[in-house]
Amino acid sequence: MQRLRVASALFVAFLLAGSTLACGPAKVEPVIDPVIEKPVDPVMSKSAEEWFLEGVNLLGEAPPKYAEAQQRFSNALTRDPNYRDALVNLAFCHVQLGDFEEGVKQYRAALQASPDDPSLLLSFAQVLLLSGNASEALEQFRRVLGLNPESLDAYYGMARCFFAKGELPAAEQMAKEVLTRDAENVPALNFLGVLYQQQGRDALAQYIFERAHTAAPTNVEVLNNLGLLALKREQIATAVVHFRAAIENVPQFLEPRLNLGAIYLDYLDYNAALEQFTVAYELAPQNQLAHLGLASSLLGTGDFEKAAEVYESYAAAYPEHEVAPARLSILYERQLGDAAKACTWYTKLATFRPNDANVVATRDFLCT
Repeated sequence: MQRLRVASALFVAFLLAGSTLACGPAKVEPVIDPVIEKPVDPVMSKSAEEWFLEGVNLLGEAPPKYAEAQQRFSNALTRDPNYRDALVNLAFCHVQLGDFEEGVKQYRAALQASPDDPSLLLSFAQVLLLSGNASEALEQFRRVLGLNPESLDAYYGMARCFFAKGELPAAEQMAKEVLTRDAENVPALNFLGVLYQQQGRDALAQYIFERAHTAAPTNVEVLNNLGLLALKREQIATAVVHFRAAIENVPQFLEPRLNLGAIYLDYLDYNAALEQFTVAYELAPQNQLAHLGLASSLLGTGDFEKAAEVYESYAAAYPEHEVAPARLSILYERQLGDAAKACTWYTKLATFRPNDANVVATRDFLCT
């Protein structure tokens, strides 16, 4: 009873206090608990299967969207870390994007679920070889042969492993194992031709490349290797024919463009060289030969300002190389008549050639 009386007294006091502030009953505002909305993780908005199918569809586009597909497969694995097909496709995307080490990592994870899958082991071995691990790749190719003794891909892979390890007789033997089972196997023929060419057995290399060319007349790697062999033998016109044929069949194939552009530069056909190196640089702006070839072609055609611009971008990308400072110092001194920039590049060139009296003297003259 005492508690009730105290509570009633407090309640009366509350009403009296309120009556001195307003002429009516006190307005009581409702108390609403705030609703805190948690951010929705977009990855969780779809199932692993949905993410996987989106990735597969992106791979099916022309050209395939590897980076976007890679993200979809990663999302699928976030939803289901044991999704084997997502692991395999994620590894494939990494390889296509040039990240071989990450590709190896994903294939290892996939093999935990399927350790004796020959096709998966084969892919794993091939990526190991691409990553530079020829010894482990060789072990995996041998495992593939243990599961499938007639796997030509495994024999060919072993040939490449032995070649990478510098064991050329073993590499030749493995390539011949392939050709014993398939006399027109173009990758093995092309590989054997390269091996013979490296050993200086050019006549035999020519014979092998021609066999490969007969089996696959449009194979761009064979055409490029025929061009290189002709170039080595100073058969320039023949080399040009082979490089052009390779480019016509696969315009995106970089190596024959670089080789053809180099021939044109060597024989001072700067406009023809510029055509090849412009495309090569568009295809691979990070390629040093494409970068320098473009600059040299521009210089040869007399487009000095553009040549200077390309040489400067090369100098920024490869500050440890002296070729760009050597070109730029002369370009700004003689062709462009810019003494200040010539001073800058002669100063840079002098760091590469501190004992070159002509370079030092020209620097001192221009910079005073």
